[in-house]
Amino acid sequence: MSLLHEVALRRTEDDWSQFGEGRIISECLDRMGIEYGTAVEFGAGDGIHLSNTRHLAFRPGWEVVMVESDSDKVVDLHENYATNPQVLTSYNHVTTDNVYEVVPADARVVSIDVDGYDYAILSAMAARPYVLCVEHHPMAPIHVAEDFGPDHGCSAGMLCEWAAHNGYLPVAMTHCNTIMVEEADRYLFDDVETDPRIMFDPSAITWVLSNVRTGDYEIRGPWPFGRGIGA
Repeated sequence: MSLLHEVALRRTEDDWSQFGEGRIISECLDRMGIEYGTAVEFGAGDGIHLSNTRHLAFRPGWEVVMVESDSDKVVDLHENYATNPQVLTSYNHVTTDNVYEVVPADARVVSIDVDGYDYAILSAMAARPYVLCVEHHPMAPIHVAEDFGPDHGCSAGMLCEWAAHNGYLPVAMTHCNTIMVEEADRYLFDDVETDPRIMFDPSAITWVLSNVRTGDYEIRGPWPFGRGIGA
């Protein structure tokens, strides 16, 4: 377990993320000495449940742009922040064609969770935030570097490959998110385990076994991700 994973496990009242992503983002910002700026979250939902950036919406000096493409969820999103001047809510379907319009060039935190197009949007984004939080598919092993497409998302290994080619360093992985900082800030994370093989959570890995006699295939893996004998 990495140091930042331990940070994620420390439950606090001011974090609403699913697996402690908000606490990891805060830890990264604290290490960098960043106390203000703009944060952007794609796939914000209602802006509360499983939000990776809600904790910043109440910190002085922060502006949070929350973007949601679901017409039902965005109604709640608008209502939940109607009286918060620090939050800009947006009904928008973010694509590779418009991401540069949605993310300010000076954004300091960006969280991407759009259920499938995460890698494409990340690759098309011109901004270079200090902290990136991007969803990965938890069922793919860490050694697999692949973007599986719109309905499946990408592997954590693919995000590590992107980071290596774009000047970023993965510093934490939760069950389904990879958190990265700029390579230039590596010295601030000298005490953090950054080996993807150690940071990666393998609990959702699912595999296919073929019957050596019949050739039939069985899906094996932990519930609810796997469906097969023993699942």
